[in-house]
Amino acid sequence: VAASKRYADQYKHLTDKGEYVASKSELLIANKLYAQGIKYEYEKEVWIGGRCYRPDFTIYPNDGRELYWEHAGMMDKPEYRQRHEEKMDFLAQHGIKLQENLIVTQDRNGTISMDEIQRTIDFYRLRD
Repeated sequence: VAASKRYADQYKHLTDKGEYVASKSELLIANKLYAQGIKYEYEKEVWIGGRCYRPDFTIYPNDGRELYWEHAGMMDKPEYRQRHEEKMDFLAQHGIKLQENLIVTQDRNGTISMDEIQRTIDFYRLRD
């Protein structure tokens, strides 16, 4: 499956669910979601505004919502930060908004906080 992705060589971290993800942070988030029985798809194609968007995670809580989760791992790199901000603007223009149907987490100083990930899961009521 990973071989069919654009940057296939980046998908080298195997989750507990049995799928390959691109970063260690995505691995930790995926494993946390899976361990808590939260339904999700990794990099599912979503067509928005005539463009294909692949959120890191599409989340399906039991209450019928569909949420998108982006994890920004390299905000210390100006090019990455700019692309991330452009993506957030594009999504907002097409009805995908922070704290509504969009979840955004990020590494801080190169590290991910699993406490923050758990608080995010709790805040958005992603599990029963």
